[in-house]
Amino acid sequence: MYEDERAKIKTGDPIFFKGNSIASKVIMAASGGDVSHVGMAIETRYGILLCAESTSRNKGQDGVQVNTLRERVRGYDGDVFTKSLIVSRDEDFHRLLEAGLSFMRGRPYEKSKFELALSVYHSPIGKDDFSSIFCSEYYAYFLRLWTWLPVDVPVNSYTPAELCNLIQTERRYLKKQS
Repeated sequence: MYEDERAKIKTGDPIFFKGNSIASKVIMAASGGDVSHVGMAIETRYGILLCAESTSRNKGQDGVQVNTLRERVRGYDGDVFTKSLIVSRDEDFHRLLEAGLSFMRGRPYEKSKFELALSVYHSPIGKDDFSSIFCSEYYAYFLRLWTWLPVDVPVNSYTPAELCNLIQTERRYLKKQS
């Protein structure tokens, strides 16, 4: 599956995860969706596909990180799929991507359980807080940079399921266990 879809994946495309762990099932139940995590594809100038994400569950690392997409898919316990983000990948797109990656580099995974809980209710209460980052907050930040999301809604108010529903292109599975 991964090899069949790999050539279609572009920088900025979301990578959605539907995990089999208890934590993943809780996230899906609370958000009413069928995805528990989201990352972002980045293709290097050498053609290597990466997955940029914020997670607390990948090889003991915590927070914003970048791994090869192939290994991330291979090692994941659950389904993984992508969708095409319809956006102009022009000079501004890449400039904003680089600025965003620089801004987010090294941030820890979300520390506030309250902030995580509010995202389930798509609560616009509060404001952006980038002291620590959860997965959909990370990807929503880039979507907002690319003017895909409104500037008046905090990026920490989105769940992976909401982002999946907002991007209305077909699912292309990279790994399917269920």
